[in-house]
Amino acid sequence: MINDAMVEGLKAYIKEHYVLRGDYPLANDFKPYPIDTHKQGIMPSLDKLSGEMGGYIKKRRSLQTFAVLLDKLREEKGLTPAQLYEGAWVDRRLYSKIMGNRYYHPVKNTVIALGLSLKLSMPEMEDLLGSAGFVLNNSSISDLAIMFCLDNQIFDIYDVNVLLLEADQKVLCRE
Repeated sequence: MINDAMVEGLKAYIKEHYVLRGDYPLANDFKPYPIDTHKQGIMPSLDKLSGEMGGYIKKRRSLQTFAVLLDKLREEKGLTPAQLYEGAWVDRRLYSKIMGNRYYHPVKNTVIALGLSLKLSMPEMEDLLGSAGFVLNNSSISDLAIMFCLDNQIFDIYDVNVLLLEADQKVLCRE
């Protein structure tokens, strides 16, 4: 159950960890990309670039997709599929879609909700988010609230949503 001390702890956590990222250029600081650079030999041929990029992707791409990692973590934590998706407030049809299409990527909040249902540690949550193409970022108040919940082992979606509301952020909800 969330109490005033927990809310104050969240506010202190956000204040301590919030980072505003970088200086952003003004609109008139952008330089247009020179159209004729390929004629000057600066830009490699598209065929060569595509071949190099394809090799790079093949070499670095993880074969462990989001669905594979999610199922592995579910089994490690000893949860049934129903316990996982119900604990995450995820619809059974969406869960089936995730598990049936190994390349499907749900939205970030769904990944976070599933991670909370699994009661993941911070490194495990980062791995799960990374497998879907997401990260937790110190320049996002919402992400900091999630980090606070992970650090304090607050995994109940209802309690997490209360803390998100206290931080004036959108709650985790169904995709």
